[in-house]
Amino acid sequence: MVRRLFANRGFQGISDEVFRNKIEYENGMLCAPCYERNKKILSVAKQPIKSKGDVEIGDIITYTYYRCCHSAVVLEIESHDRSLQCKIAHYAFRGLHRHRKIREETLRIPFDGSVKVTDYSEPDYTVFDPEEVVERARSKLGEKRYVHFSNDSSHFARWCKLKLYRN
Repeated sequence: MVRRLFANRGFQGISDEVFRNKIEYENGMLCAPCYERNKKILSVAKQPIKSKGDVEIGDIITYTYYRCCHSAVVLEIESHDRSLQCKIAHYAFRGLHRHRKIREETLRIPFDGSVKVTDYSEPDYTVFDPEEVVERARSKLGEKRYVHFSNDSSHFARWCKLKLYRN
């Protein structure tokens, strides 16, 4: 499936969820309501982090991890002059033949805009309070349910942050 859908496009859809959503819909793998819901969730702006005030506990950040676009939840922040030292939760890669699992790790975020924060400030999104985002993330530490395209770091981060159900 991956080869058929993405090889002719230079494997662009492997780390580009917006493109992958479109291709999956065009190939009958998603129904129209799921496609539209995903399109809305994935169209959120990502702002470059250029100062310590640009990111807060409970935010979702996006950065390059093993040459791919990767998401994580910010658990703790320690400020330095030219960077932030953050504790993050994400599905960590530990080798080709080992299961990925959600881990808490430290990430240095330079103020050069290379790391971005997902902006859920629009009223279209209902989010958990920062403390609850962190609590949800920590509750999944050690989980080994990684699946390409359906349960990766971006899915985990959105599960921590967004209230995707109706009350």
